[in-house]
Amino acid sequence: MMQYLQLLVLSTLLFQALNATSFLYQPDSNEVVTNFLTDIAKAMEDENPIDYFFRDDFSYKGCSQKFNKVQVVGILNNLSAGTRFSFNLVHSKYLNDYLIEYRLSISARGEGFHVDLILSVENEIFQLVSGRAPDCGRNLFGSLAGDGSDVIVKELIAKVENAISSGKTSSFANFFTDDFLFRGCKGNYGKKHAVVGLMLASKSAKFHYISSKFIGKDQIEFQLGSKELSGFFNIRLIGNAWLLNSGKTTNC
Repeated sequence: MMQYLQLLVLSTLLFQALNATSFLYQPDSNEVVTNFLTDIAKAMEDENPIDYFFRDDFSYKGCSQKFNKVQVVGILNNLSAGTRFSFNLVHSKYLNDYLIEYRLSISARGEGFHVDLILSVENEIFQLVSGRAPDCGRNLFGSLAGDGSDVIVKELIAKVENAISSGKTSSFANFFTDDFLFRGCKGNYGKKHAVVGLMLASKSAKFHYISSKFIGKDQIEFQLGSKELSGFFNIRLIGNAWLLNSGKTTNC
């Protein structure tokens, strides 16, 4: 009887061990991260989409601003096009069976800094979950990309230009809040008149991006200019869309 009980206990323990996640084969975290970095670097080099490498709810906590997936992907796309930078894996570790935390050392424009990232490997789908700046003196989305507002503004400008090219006033109007107000040299204009006036101005003059900055959690101020005109605009995040909320001329 005692021998039977011992055999039963041994069989139970063996069954639990074979089915426990902790006893399953777990690839080296450095190897997993290195392969992931190779894949994303290849995609950037070939100018292929990198959205897939980030989970939809990805967020990066910088020193003064939090960035979502769209902002980070936009920043990296801009960097890959015009900035020479390199990164090296410092260390990595499993937080659990499905998450790996790792630190990168990044060099760009003669500066070096670190970023901490968390990679999900669940079901062999490798995607970044979140990230943060461990040292705020120099970090990826600060020293290289300002506060990240330029990515949002340039993306909005591209959409607005497409709407203007279509010639459809209704499409252009969708980029304005209902209470939009433009302060011009000869008076103030609400949304309806501003939409018509800005469409006409855009057709007669080529405007270019000058600068931008966050002026609140969900507000950005940016400047556009041409040879003859210059103006400041304010955009607000309404739901999931950035919309023009106000504007003013800088020279009359």
